[in-house]
Amino acid sequence: MKIEAIRVKEITDSRGEPTIEVELKTSDGSFVAKIPSGKSRGANEVCVLSPAEASKKAGEIKKEIQDKDFETIENLDRFLIDLDGTSNKKQFGGNLILGISIAFSRALAAAAKKEPWQILRQEFFKNVSDEPPVIFSNLINGGAHAKNNLNFQEYLVLARPINSVEETISELKDFYKNLGVALKKEYKLENIPLGDEGGYAPKFKSNLEPLLFLNKQIESAGLKNKFLLGIDAAASEFNKEGDYYFEEKKISREELREVYIGYFAKLSALYSIEDPFAEIDETGFKSLMKVMPEKLIIGDDLTTTNTEIIANCASNGLINGVIIKPNQIGSLTETCAAINMAHNRNLKCVVSHRSGETDDSFIIQIAKAAGVYGVKIGAPVSHRLPKFEELIRLYV
Repeated sequence: MKIEAIRVKEITDSRGEPTIEVELKTSDGSFVAKIPSGKSRGANEVCVLSPAEASKKAGEIKKEIQDKDFETIENLDRFLIDLDGTSNKKQFGGNLILGISIAFSRALAAAAKKEPWQILRQEFFKNVSDEPPVIFSNLINGGAHAKNNLNFQEYLVLARPINSVEETISELKDFYKNLGVALKKEYKLENIPLGDEGGYAPKFKSNLEPLLFLNKQIESAGLKNKFLLGIDAAASEFNKEGDYYFEEKKISREELREVYIGYFAKLSALYSIEDPFAEIDETGFKSLMKVMPEKLIIGDDLTTTNTEIIANCASNGLINGVIIKPNQIGSLTETCAAINMAHNRNLKCVVSHRSGETDDSFIIQIAKAAGVYGVKIGAPVSHRLPKFEELIRLYV
């Protein structure tokens, strides 16, 4: 397939920040990809170009691919990666390369009269489960995603579709709405501030309190057998020079580990924790895995959708789950390789949105193609609603 034109347009993400939309033109029509930005970023993520830079570089790429015929996603991605020639996509930007990669996959799907997930599965995945993924929905925001006093970035409900995805999402929407009502009543609020991902963001007495509140609401709603709890600690955000600054105190990794152990002991519904320690603190991850191997301990800033890092973390016993964010690595080929690496190492994969999100729902196509354990979407509001709708459509 030949690419006739590449256009980059500046758009805004869910936080009102600039990001890019990439459009490819082929003989079959025009195909678009909108790329999220992301506020909390791991140190090993690929470079991101500004919309103006991406537009300029798109012209350079178009000259290089003039008259070239690409048969697969990997053909195109490898060409772009080699053309960039840097380890972190500094030349052409992971956001631009990923936008071209996703738009091209949509073009291939249209030409074959298939869904993009079918193209991805055919090219990259084998022996895939079609079981619906667990939905990780961020309902209370803190940390870098909110203007409150919480250290932890996200408080999540984990919803496993039992009867149907549609029913589960309906339950999540109702739960989110009722949670807002309950928070207003409990904390005597006229209006509840929202975080970057649409989760509620009032002030709490401690980092444990939102978990207790969510657990109480789950039990009151009769959802105890359907919903679990999760935390995205994003601990790099409250780590400085090896120490953690938690609830206005300086504590060690050992003390922070004891905090987590205490939380899990108090709440049987608490199942997952993401980035419990800073991305440079491998010792912290390993120590938590040793005492709680039955819980889901997930790397995100730690792993950055990088196959080599994921392999090392799995081999060293740091994690048993991994977040997959395509724009951390910057191409579909590398994203799919990261998923395969994780699955080969028996890690649970959670394909995730970003804090600065768009209404593009392609991550759901990736999740379907790869048969991953979970999808992380955020609260069922605004830019994230198309992803919930895509889940329903693909898992009818």
